[in-house]
Amino acid sequence: MLRVRDMDHLAYLRSVGITENDLQNVVVSNLETLQRLKRAFRSRYPHLMTSVLKILLDKGEEALACQMVAYYELSLDDEFIILTLSRLQLQVLQYVWVFKRNFMGQRYIYEHETDTLLLQPISPITFNQLIDLITHIHSEETSQEIQDHCISQVCDWRIDTEDNLPLAMLYHYKDAIYLEYIGKYKHFLNSELFLYSLNHGNKLFLQQAMRLGAFSKQIFKDEDVIEQTLVILNDGCRTNYLLNVLSLMDISLWKNKHLKELLGIFEGYVENSYEQNALLLSSNPLMSIALTAELLNYMATHRKRFENECKKVCSDVLDLGKMFLTKVDDERYYESLMMDKDFRGRPILKIITENYFESLLNEEDPKGDNLLVKLWHGRESSKCDGNIYGYSCLTHVMTTSGKKTSAGSTFISLISNFFEVNYEQDYTFQYRYRTRSISVYFAKEFFFALGLLILFQQVNYDYLTLFRAQPDYLTVQNATDGSNSTEIVFAIDISSYIYDFASVQFKYEEQTSDERSEMIRENREVYRQWQIYIVIMSGSLLLQLVLRGIFNVCTSYKGVQLDKWCLMDALNATLNIIAFEVVVNVPQWTLEETNAKYLLDYLMIAVLILSWLRFFIYFLLVREISKMLLTIYEMLADTLSFVFIVVCYLLIVASVFTTLYQDVNPQKFGGMAFSLKTLYDGAMGVYDYNGMKDREVQFSILQMVHIYFANILLMNFLIAILSYTYENMQQISVFKYKVNVYQYCERYLIGFNDESFSELILHPPPVSLFSLLILPLMIVKPLVKPLNKAFSYLVFWGENFVMLSIFFFYSLLLLPIVCGKIFFNLMFSGQGLFTVIFYCLVWIFSGLFFTFGLLVRDLTYLFGILAMHQGCRQAMGLPDELKEIIVDPDVKLKVYNEVRRTAIELFLELRKQALSTMGLPPPSSDHMMDPSSPQFDMDELDVLDMLDNVEEQLKGADCFMLKYTVIHDEWSKRRKKTVQKVGPVQNAEEVKVAAKKGKAGNQLTSKIATTILGMIDMPSPTASVGDQPSEHSKSKLMTEGGKVKQQIVDQLLSKSKKSKEAGDEVVDLHNPADMARLLDEFDEDDDILDLDEANQQQSRLEEKLVDEFLKKFIVNSERSTLEYIDITLMLRALPNPIVGYNLEDNELFNFKVFQDSLVAFQNLDIVNAFEYYDTKNRERTHQIKEMLQTQRAELSQVNDIMSQVKTQIQHNENAILSQLANAPPGSGPINRSGSQVFFEETSPARKLLGKRGSTMIRSNKQ
Repeated sequence: MLRVRDMDHLAYLRSVGITENDLQNVVVSNLETLQRLKRAFRSRYPHLMTSVLKILLDKGEEALACQMVAYYELSLDDEFIILTLSRLQLQVLQYVWVFKRNFMGQRYIYEHETDTLLLQPISPITFNQLIDLITHIHSEETSQEIQDHCISQVCDWRIDTEDNLPLAMLYHYKDAIYLEYIGKYKHFLNSELFLYSLNHGNKLFLQQAMRLGAFSKQIFKDEDVIEQTLVILNDGCRTNYLLNVLSLMDISLWKNKHLKELLGIFEGYVENSYEQNALLLSSNPLMSIALTAELLNYMATHRKRFENECKKVCSDVLDLGKMFLTKVDDERYYESLMMDKDFRGRPILKIITENYFESLLNEEDPKGDNLLVKLWHGRESSKCDGNIYGYSCLTHVMTTSGKKTSAGSTFISLISNFFEVNYEQDYTFQYRYRTRSISVYFAKEFFFALGLLILFQQVNYDYLTLFRAQPDYLTVQNATDGSNSTEIVFAIDISSYIYDFASVQFKYEEQTSDERSEMIRENREVYRQWQIYIVIMSGSLLLQLVLRGIFNVCTSYKGVQLDKWCLMDALNATLNIIAFEVVVNVPQWTLEETNAKYLLDYLMIAVLILSWLRFFIYFLLVREISKMLLTIYEMLADTLSFVFIVVCYLLIVASVFTTLYQDVNPQKFGGMAFSLKTLYDGAMGVYDYNGMKDREVQFSILQMVHIYFANILLMNFLIAILSYTYENMQQISVFKYKVNVYQYCERYLIGFNDESFSELILHPPPVSLFSLLILPLMIVKPLVKPLNKAFSYLVFWGENFVMLSIFFFYSLLLLPIVCGKIFFNLMFSGQGLFTVIFYCLVWIFSGLFFTFGLLVRDLTYLFGILAMHQGCRQAMGLPDELKEIIVDPDVKLKVYNEVRRTAIELFLELRKQALSTMGLPPPSSDHMMDPSSPQFDMDELDVLDMLDNVEEQLKGADCFMLKYTVIHDEWSKRRKKTVQKVGPVQNAEEVKVAAKKGKAGNQLTSKIATTILGMIDMPSPTASVGDQPSEHSKSKLMTEGGKVKQQIVDQLLSKSKKSKEAGDEVVDLHNPADMARLLDEFDEDDDILDLDEANQQQSRLEEKLVDEFLKKFIVNSERSTLEYIDITLMLRALPNPIVGYNLEDNELFNFKVFQDSLVAFQNLDIVNAFEYYDTKNRERTHQIKEMLQTQRAELSQVNDIMSQVKTQIQHNENAILSQLANAPPGSGPINRSGSQVFFEETSPARKLLGKRGSTMIRSNKQ
């Protein structure tokens, strides 16, 4: 029997479900009673077991805790959940979910009377609640990795449950984590999840899932899904998002009613005003316009019923896009719009070039050309101002005039003309800039293409000289007596002499068959010597295809396509190898027999033509030549139909002429072939009328008719076609040239963004052959990036060797000129007569050696500049004035979401005031939209539903237009309140005072420590004091938004490490108290960061970010020229919180630019946005005029009625007065006939009527 000695202990046992009766009646006498006791502990005492479980977790006994969860009933509480999550003991939680014990509180209640367990109606803890707890417990910025690690472990549980874990992750915007486990939870990929991600704005998930084909195609055919998608698209809040989704769906399978509705939405993009225009709410209107035009073209191609409507709307949309781009003045904003990527990873520039949207890359807008030039030469090429005069003393001496100086200048200064190397400027040939310049890669590829052309041309020439018969050439000479004499000339080389082949007859040299076979065999051996060169060079061309495939497989870009240059390389290489192998391996008789050799000749001609075409295709990137080549190509394409007509015509007239004149003149018309030749010559102006005997007149008439049709009509028709094509190509050829430039640049732009496999696709053949050296080692993942970087440096210094050699020979050419120029400079240096004579004599005998020394020094300078891989300014520690300030994305996310929250709260306050002013009752759910209400939850607030309800309640109200400074000031006020609650750090002086005060300053020092802790990113909560900050922390500390410098962090870590080494108490850098104790150890001489300055700097940065963010939503207001923001439009554009993967999208908003462009487009003129309001004012003035005219007509009718009333009243008054005059004296107001007197002349009613009547008459006259 158990004896209770402590009443407190007994109270505790009662609290966990164990009564005194239970303790007194427990007797363990045998195995059966022990089993009963065990079962009782498993089911009847969940509170006690939970307490034991907490003890196990606190002691680190995770395995025992898991066993206990498996076998014992529990009563979970907040303390248990927080304990497991904070200590990252997620295996215990896994057992909780696996054994279905995920309930808060006691799930079963034991009933003593019946000895049974009663199930309580308790809802289980869902995955959504669990992830919400994880995000709140690890909510700090430094705990983001821990947070993602915890959620990933939850995904690894793989529990078969109906609870939708993917939906919970999407709710918390954990798209990246879910994509890693999308295969394990593919059974949740249904229409419900698809529609939820559409409404919730899970861009990253939908983008990757649809590109992977994760959703069933039947989902996109479901009418409910289509209708819901169109509803969301029509709302206009996620235009870019929805259009990207539609571009990955096959809309050609939709029903006509849905396509018609979609077409109506697209028409609204060009017809609706800016208040209702969905493109205004698009972060990148240019992307929306390009995708809309692409979808319209797709609809027009696959559904002919809507072809005409689609083409019309597409043309209007592209015109709107053209107007939008003309309104964009900022080059950086233009580049951001153009290089923004859709769901397929295509930049907008690629969409434009793929679909030939000429309006969006118009020649009249120079921003497109500037962007292509920037991409061509490198994004950072504008930072390079260095040139040859910065490192070449010889060039400097040759091009500058000598300086006259006073005595004291050194001899070296005089001969170098006071040259100083320029290390203050960067040079375009340095590694940082050269490896990112597409023009450099093009120059190399063009040079190697020329070399390969020369090689293939030489191989073809050897074929011509080695595999031809050895002829004798018989030249026919006329004798003086008029007879013919023959002179035999041997061994004339056709390729070496200018010869009149019109008078040459060929006669093969008499050789035996064995001699000819031996000669051909020897020539084939000579020709076979080219095999190694053909195989290597052609193999390097084919290797380009293989390397691109490897790059696409090994990287996530999958975007390096087979452009025309790569396809031409592959075709040329294949044909070269085939032709060469055929020539050296065909049977010997093939080269001896004339007809068989003709086939080989045709094959070699095809190789020769293709080699030249491969070379000429690079001229498509040279602007002027490209325009000519494209014009010629279009002319050939446009004349194909004309050629068909000409061929048909010639066949008809050839049949006629052959039928009529084949017997009369068989030399010209003896057959269809002869007739075609004769008639074609006639069309070209070579004809006569002779040789037709008695049919000469008939023939002449037919010949004239033929010449009229062929030479006059058809030829001039051809000229007209070519003229039209030429004029049309003057504009289109420029756009097609830009298309070719971008298609060529695309491969390099993709490669520049990859640090692992970029070197596989950047270099031209045959340099790409060297990538085979590193390709086998790239299967080892840790070696990929180092090998890629090493290969890049290897190629760079290989090119530098060539560059240094060229510079050396260039300088050698300058030596004689520079020697003379230096002698001339010494003569007029102004150093004194004897000094000048001495210097001149020295220069005469040793000037060449000194000049060569200057050359060597120039080479040293150039080598040193090349060794500064990241530029001279960075190597010399000079500031970069053009460097863009990088703001920490976490700071942006925090500030932008604070502004969004401020806008929502302002909207709710304005709505409340408007309802109160209008006397309307608040809705029943108003407490859910009151920020001061405890039930208010910003995360649960449906912004779109809130806005729709307000539009119904306050339709037409204009109370949500505010100056952007009002929102800015409101944010500042709320920000100050938040900072005051947290307790900001004052300044460094207070830090030192607090450190001296000891315990008295502990509170302030703890606040300082908390501030610093917020900026230190430790890898895990269990990190030791000697751990260093991560690279993320170091980069974060160097950004403009950092609150502390690396110096103070290093000092704190150093002090903590010394304390640990000295055997003192271990310091936890995640504990604000320990951090405060470290700060107390600083003396007055310690260089502590001025935290007040850091706070001010952080505040200024946030103020700047808020100002820039709010200006994106400014619209031109009708009421004033000041900058206003429509909060409803702003919130519609930001329906969901801003997260990491849509941060860049939200930075592209610019309401004012699109408003100006839309107004200008709808007014068919380039005007500012205020003309829109002028037009509206004119319409209102016209309406007011119509209202005044209507009112005037009504008043005229009233005037007529009042005149009639007045006349009638006067008539009645006259009648009454006459009756009163005739009445006897003393009679009352009623006459004798019983008639009532209306009123007397002096009665108040009479006076009032007279006044009103006269007033109305005057107003009518006015």
